[in-house]
Amino acid sequence: MKKNDGRILATLNTMEDLNFEFLIVSSKENIRYLFGQVLETGKRLSAVIVKTNGDMHLIINQMFSDKVIHVSNMKIHYYNDGENPLVEIMKALPAGGYGGIDQTFNIKDYLEIVNNRADVKLVLSNCVEKIREIKETEEINLLRQSSRIADAVMHQIVQLQSFPDTEESIERIIKGFFREYDVSHLTFNPIIASSDNTANPHHIPSYRFTEMNKPLLIDLGGKYQGYCSDTTRMFYFSEADKKFLSYYEYLKEAQNSVLEIIKPGIEIREIELFIRDYLKKKNLEELFIHGTGHGIGLEAYESPNIHSQNKEIVKEGMVITVGPGLYARGEFGMRIEDVICVTENGYENFNKSSKDLVLLEFH
Repeated sequence: MKKNDGRILATLNTMEDLNFEFLIVSSKENIRYLFGQVLETGKRLSAVIVKTNGDMHLIINQMFSDKVIHVSNMKIHYYNDGENPLVEIMKALPAGGYGGIDQTFNIKDYLEIVNNRADVKLVLSNCVEKIREIKETEEINLLRQSSRIADAVMHQIVQLQSFPDTEESIERIIKGFFREYDVSHLTFNPIIASSDNTANPHHIPSYRFTEMNKPLLIDLGGKYQGYCSDTTRMFYFSEADKKFLSYYEYLKEAQNSVLEIIKPGIEIREIELFIRDYLKKKNLEELFIHGTGHGIGLEAYESPNIHSQNKEIVKEGMVITVGPGLYARGEFGMRIEDVICVTENGYENFNKSSKDLVLLEFH
């Protein structure tokens, strides 16, 4: 059995458990995962209808006929510009059928289908995303290599970048470093924050210059053969402020310690609750204003989400980020983030770069 045959079979089994007769798959990541093919059609709709009897239907614009998915039992439905692709989807749905649509299906398109096919019941489903939670060996190897590249780029910033410089310039240089490793697509635009901008977890790089005796946060990631990396490290120019340094040591201890509890069988929420309990003892919990992490793979943000309400069980093969942070508005912020893989007895940290606070100098 081919890799993708196994993924399709797992999807069919899950659909049967859910009593689905069909599943409409429109997410390009889900399509790549199931069929091993990147289906980039821009704003023009493309989707695959998977039926529990094994039949499949690809709806795609005629312009992309060279990208059709060649698998057994796949019927191709072409449409041209000016034609409504939903007509082809509705034709392929079984009479009185019950099925799912995946997470990226357009709500406007969903409403058009249910308004015109009142006999069909459609529900939102994450069945493919749940299968993607557990990474296969090949995926783990690609994610590991992706993180190694991210570590290398972070190292190049330390070794080759001259300061002072603007946040925006550092962002551009990071993109150039990734291209040196044949990584042309990033997981996200790098988050480069200096001084009190570090207190904004998702700060957009500006033309502000790095400053002496102030921190610098760098959060970056790239896509290696489609698989994402995501790591955050902290820097400080010249000598670190005592308050900043004490907070940073607490954060580093919390992040290092929580990794040691990660193993199959615990609840996902235990990861966040551990960190929050540690920070609460230091009177710092209120400064931790976001979730601890998320799944990562073909997408930067995948299931599972790591927060205090998630009672799902941690399983071997999950690949997640662990990135707690502290944010003192108007002063500074900090975050330490790694990508880790859950192993049989614990975890493997894909990020090997030091988590010590790196002191930088102006040249």
